Amino acid sequence: MAGAVPRRLGGGSVLRRGAAGRAWAAGLAPGPDGLYPRVDRDVMVATVQENAERDYWDAWDEVRCPVLVVRAGKGMLKQREADRMAGRDGTTRIAVVPEAGHDVHLDDPAAVYGEMAGFLTEVAGQGR
Repeated sequence: MAGAVPRRLGGGSVLRRGAAGRAWAAGLAPGPDGLYPRVDRDVMVATVQENAERDYWDAWDEVRCPVLVVRAGKGMLKQREADRMAGRDGTTRIAVVPEAGHDVHLDDPAAVYGEMAGFLTEVAGQGR
């Protein structure tokens, strides 16, 4: 039964523990031979396809306020791309939560809160 989820999504382990696992499980529905994502695969592919084909650097260059990028150490945003974000304008701060995955806010909410609180305190101190 549990094997239906990884098989349907193309293999690999998607079963996780903690808050991220509970959030993932809440998006599953019973099917004829196990649990399946509530989303239609074709709709999901169409939704994310633009992200694979297009970059957003022009839009990123239009941002005129300080930015905090919280990067999960085990997530999809690679350090090289985060460094590129930070190098575009000098007001972007990169924070890394080393043991977190894609759902960094669920994997380590205390670390995300700490990074956000520190960033907001810093920005408030600069009068921005």
